[in-house]
Amino acid sequence: YLYFITYNGFYRINYKNMISKELIRKQYYYPNRNLTLVSETYPDYSFAKNTFTKTWTFDKDISNFDVQSTGGGGIRHIGDFKKDGKTLSVDITPYYKSPITEVTLKFTDNGSPVKVNGSNTFWSITRTNHPPRLADGQITQLVSATNEPAFLDIETYDEDGDAVTLSIEDNASGCVGFSKDNPNRIFASFGDGKPVHTIKIGLNDGKEKKVVKLNVLQFNQSSIEDFYSDVDKNLQTYPVDGIYFGTLKGVVWGQPDPNDPTKRIFRPTDNASMAETLAMIINAEKKAGLIELKSSKYYTKVYPNWAMPYYTFARELGAISQSNDLASYYPTREEIAKIIVKTLNLDEKLDGMDINATFSDEQDFSSQTLLYYAKIAKSFGLFMTGDSAKPKEHINRAELAQVIKNIFMIPQAKLSVTPSSGEYGDSFDYNLTTIKAEDINSNLKLYDSKDNIKVSLYANGKKFDTNTINSSALMMGPNTIYAILDNKGVKNIVRAIYTVNFSDQDGDGVQDREDKWTDDPRYSSDENSNGIPDILDKVYNLSNHKASDTITIHNQKIAIADIIKNGAIILDTDGDGIPDDKDDDIDGDGVKNAKDAFPYDKTESQDTDHDGIGDNADKDDDNDGISDTDELKYGLNPKDPTDATKDSDGDGISNIAEIKAGTNPNDKNSHPKFKFTFAHINNIYTDMNAIVKPIELNITTNQSNPNIEFD
Repeated sequence: YLYFITYNGFYRINYKNMISKELIRKQYYYPNRNLTLVSETYPDYSFAKNTFTKTWTFDKDISNFDVQSTGGGGIRHIGDFKKDGKTLSVDITPYYKSPITEVTLKFTDNGSPVKVNGSNTFWSITRTNHPPRLADGQITQLVSATNEPAFLDIETYDEDGDAVTLSIEDNASGCVGFSKDNPNRIFASFGDGKPVHTIKIGLNDGKEKKVVKLNVLQFNQSSIEDFYSDVDKNLQTYPVDGIYFGTLKGVVWGQPDPNDPTKRIFRPTDNASMAETLAMIINAEKKAGLIELKSSKYYTKVYPNWAMPYYTFARELGAISQSNDLASYYPTREEIAKIIVKTLNLDEKLDGMDINATFSDEQDFSSQTLLYYAKIAKSFGLFMTGDSAKPKEHINRAELAQVIKNIFMIPQAKLSVTPSSGEYGDSFDYNLTTIKAEDINSNLKLYDSKDNIKVSLYANGKKFDTNTINSSALMMGPNTIYAILDNKGVKNIVRAIYTVNFSDQDGDGVQDREDKWTDDPRYSSDENSNGIPDILDKVYNLSNHKASDTITIHNQKIAIADIIKNGAIILDTDGDGIPDDKDDDIDGDGVKNAKDAFPYDKTESQDTDHDGIGDNADKDDDNDGISDTDELKYGLNPKDPTDATKDSDGDGISNIAEIKAGTNPNDKNSHPKFKFTFAHINNIYTDMNAIVKPIELNITTNQSNPNIEFD
């Protein structure tokens, strides 16, 4: 046996055991030089941006040991070491520009090292910076068709609010980079045909860089059917073409298959959460070129973080009110209809669209407003296209993928009209350009379906069946011309503006193109093309004249051009310098127009019998059958039509009868003689020379016609 006296007492060992000197020193001579760290404040990689006190607690007393720093970094100042039994503490001030503050220390005992947890050193490592990281829920797999670039929007998060830049650290021998237009969008392309590649990107906040891995999966239309391990196109339990459509368009790609790194899972029958719903619908709308999202500085915070851009967009458009955990909330079908309608502004572009859609279960909707949104979604062929809406049921991921498919099927085009404006009555043509439309066939191949688009053209509430439209069917001013595009039941509305002008220089309500006198509101038409306005033709009977003619009215020669200029015939019949229309005695005969039966004839002023012949020229002023001369001869009144039937001499014969018989109506002894011829009286036949038997006749004659003959 060998015997040792040590600090801890007397030891005896068997010398036959082979023991090294170092082992003897460790186990028997300096047993207190092995420490175990029990606890510490500010454990490794704790966050400490300002001065802090670091404390280590060991399993043995360290008061007799020496402590010194052997290195470190990111330190502005380190204070004095303080030993208290088993505890060591020191004040450390980090350097704020360094992300890591590191101090390395060691204990010695009389110059010999004291081990801590088997090491000659111990340390303090703290952070002054939170390292950048990917946003919660950020997808770490890029998916694309073979030989085509895969794209992925990278969302980062920095707890300190530092701006994060991205870099490529390992491109896996492919073409990998970031978009010039969007530095947060990474693209990757490989030409080797391999289905899986792993690339690395760096996240740098200006203080430190963190490297993360991204997997790139590539597929093509021939292999898409095998892309998901849990989707079978032969099953009839749910539609699958939307899943493949959305995948080929880069909107949906499921999750990594834990059992097969070359495949993914879609979970088609799982209900879609609000976060998934917003991401799938709004991302599809964005990729289809239907909307634009705001940059990240405008995002509204919500859980999960990756849903923030979609949630912000939907919230601002009034498409969603849910603001809690979007990952655990499952929207109903009526809520999804509202999201579709509001995020695409479909309720503001309904021109000409028939929204008389109906459902057999309309009574099950929570409100008329949600029913209205559902009808709009159905009218555009995007959602709830069946007879039953099932408004309060949830939607599974396969059905939501059908919505994605329909969004990509929305036909798009630019509608233009040529020309963009014209006169009322002009015709114009419409044209559709940059037409886009897609669909997927039964073989799960995407194809261009723009040639299958049906177009219906509307304007001013009317449907037009030709490419040429006459503007007379529109309203004055700007008119919205809109075309309804139909891609196998999925519809869209595009618009153009055509302005209908109505040029009317003189403001007479007649378009200049139809107005023969564009600068004169009094005239517009000249149907017989004689250069004279139709209204003057009609009023003055000028249809057989030309504008260059001269006519005579009331013995005055008047140029028709002056009539057109003045708008009427302006005369001065009596030449007194006063126009006839202002002269109260037009013909200047001394009789006012109001009492002058012939205001334009100074030789006439009366027409007693109203026969259109003035009394001066009329031989029978009162038109009683007796000439004015005879009336004056026999003392009658030529302006009294009643004296003709009177009997002035009382002989029983009227004045007119006597005058016509040539007798004097004023002499009762002067009266007309009567001649009678009898041919047959009382069956007695006579001749004119022999009266067989006298008879007495009582005869009443018409005094106005004394020459009576009768049988």
